[in-house]
Amino acid sequence: MMRLLWLTYLISTGRRLARVFAVRLTEIVVRYAFNLMLALVLGVQGTGQFYIGMALISIASPVARFGIDTVAMKRLAVARQSQNAALARGIAVFAFGSTATTSAAISILLFLTAPFLGARLFGNPDFVPILRLFSFGILGCTVASTAGSLLSALSRPIAGQIVSAVIWPLLTTGWLLAAGGTVAQAALVAVLAMAAAALLGLALVWRVIGVGPLQGFEVGPVLAVAWPLFGVEVTYLLLRNLPILALGLVATDTEVGLLGLATQVSALLTVATIAVYAVAAPRLARLHEAGDWAGFTRAARAATRDVAVLALPAAAAMLLFPATILGLFGHAFRTGAPLLVVATLGQLTYAIFAQGNTMLAMSGNERWLWSCARVTLGVLVLALALLVPSLGALGAALAAAAATATMSLGSAVGVWRRLGLNILSMFAVVPLRSRMPAVPLPSPDTKSRG
Repeated sequence: MMRLLWLTYLISTGRRLARVFAVRLTEIVVRYAFNLMLALVLGVQGTGQFYIGMALISIASPVARFGIDTVAMKRLAVARQSQNAALARGIAVFAFGSTATTSAAISILLFLTAPFLGARLFGNPDFVPILRLFSFGILGCTVASTAGSLLSALSRPIAGQIVSAVIWPLLTTGWLLAAGGTVAQAALVAVLAMAAAALLGLALVWRVIGVGPLQGFEVGPVLAVAWPLFGVEVTYLLLRNLPILALGLVATDTEVGLLGLATQVSALLTVATIAVYAVAAPRLARLHEAGDWAGFTRAARAATRDVAVLALPAAAAMLLFPATILGLFGHAFRTGAPLLVVATLGQLTYAIFAQGNTMLAMSGNERWLWSCARVTLGVLVLALALLVPSLGALGAALAAAAATATMSLGSAVGVWRRLGLNILSMFAVVPLRSRMPAVPLPSPDTKSRG
């Protein structure tokens, strides 16, 4: 009976998320092809250099967005539901204008500091022009990510995912497959592909909201909410990229390449998380705004279970056959199997508990997430300092996994403390709504403090 219930749930999940997951499945294929072509064309050393450049973009982009894209998504979803087109356009203009301005400034800063980063920090003067090429990618990456969030709020999650996560690696993979080339050439193509994704995202957002009058709003409350969300997003980006950068200071490009590929492969588990988030986050925001507790808990339960169901098979494959999976990118990468196992264990905790972040962010409990993020950053920095000098790439992987688990468990505790929901109980076959009282949804005014 239990197996029949789970089979029924799997089928219903597949139907409900068919289109969104199809896009994420496409992203998995594109990411695999992208990393495969990097490995084949650039080799282990060149792949390591490319990953360092992408790590800098991945860290700079959320800094430029400052959490504004998440707040804008939440507000735009509510404005869209109330059919306030003028306010929707005002939110979009503010989101694009602020994030584009900040990202352009960071791009200039990275361009100017490239000699120090390349020659002194990473000990490779030849890396300077590559870093300068990557600096131009920050603007495109930031605008494309912002467009993806806004499109999700406008009930266009598939378009949002394509713009933010599929276009640039797809175009770069096509170029690598057709022409090959050096690390610098690959960096240039990736930057141009990010710019193309950003332009497409802008066009799609304005196609939905249309051209017309703008309605202003108070920026202060937006920034007050954006700050803790910014801290959380930066924390997750540092979890993925700081271990690679820290390893690059003390190890060879070959070790960085092994860790970078293992991190990229394990990050495929987040595909399910992002796919469900694109659909669940705007819905949770609207339900919270309406004070619909029953609807909120049903949506939260469905999102949590959907992510786990979609991520567990991939996690099992990575844990059971790590060398085989990495061997698909080339025989030299098989030695990174222990790194993939450790990275997968960390990402597995994220897949199970990640929707706790969504529930807290969409219900006005951003400050709890920011508290968790500060603890997580402390764990990450301390673990890197202790483990990387002695264990190298394995130490970096262990540090990232420990910090990821810290953040995941912290968000689960926050959901229990702030919303009265037990994430683990959401995996039970008996519907959650049959065991919980129909009480009003907690107000963010009283629950987000502290």
